[in-house]
Amino acid sequence: MRRIEVGFRCNNACLFCAPGTLRTSLPESPIEEINRQIQEVVTGDRVAFVGGEPTLFDELPGWARTVRERGAWSILVQTNARRLAVKGYAHSLIASGVDVLDVSLHGANEAMHDYHTNVEGSFRQTVAGLRRARAAGLTFGVTAVVTRSNYRHLAELVHVVHTLGARALHLPVVNPLGAAAENKDRLVVSPELLEPHMARAIARAQALGLVVVRGENLGKAGSPQLFAGTGRAQDPAEAPRLGPRLRVTP
Repeated sequence: MRRIEVGFRCNNACLFCAPGTLRTSLPESPIEEINRQIQEVVTGDRVAFVGGEPTLFDELPGWARTVRERGAWSILVQTNARRLAVKGYAHSLIASGVDVLDVSLHGANEAMHDYHTNVEGSFRQTVAGLRRARAAGLTFGVTAVVTRSNYRHLAELVHVVHTLGARALHLPVVNPLGAAAENKDRLVVSPELLEPHMARAIARAQALGLVVVRGENLGKAGSPQLFAGTGRAQDPAEAPRLGPRLRVTP
């Protein structure tokens, strides 16, 4: 998969954000750099627009259209789907050539998801976006970062994701890098505690016909081509100690 990175701008402020303070300490990718990456696309490529949050860029449909014109076989957008709650936006992505979404959803209910994103109302917007995506005919998978605060509810999350129409669920366990390095006591779960809940979730998914992908094994045989990975991570040594997480308005 050819990843086109559009920068770290995002309307969520996740406790485990992989880039961490890179979001504020590094400049956004200039439009010229994004266009350069687009010009490297060749016929048959699978292309993923990743961030940050790519849908915050009004240029995204145009970028996708150019990528499709250059012969891309498939175009994925990694997103929290909040902008897809806006009427007509899902159709604009389809018209530009986007055919797959990798959507982040980190809880089986509003309180659980919004706790992780640090944005009140983000769960409602993401769910509304997924419903519009499904109605428009977009294929999507859901990525849920597994933490100490949601691991007991993975089977419930499977049910929610299936009901919303996802084709597969990606369950990477939180990695204590970036923002998660500061929040690791709140986020990191031991494998011994996690495994029975993971097994229950996988069994529930199998019963529903939903594929579950664990960790970062996204390229292995049989894995659905619906995920772009968890992104560039910042090692704690790369930047000063993180400040308090900021609440971002929807």
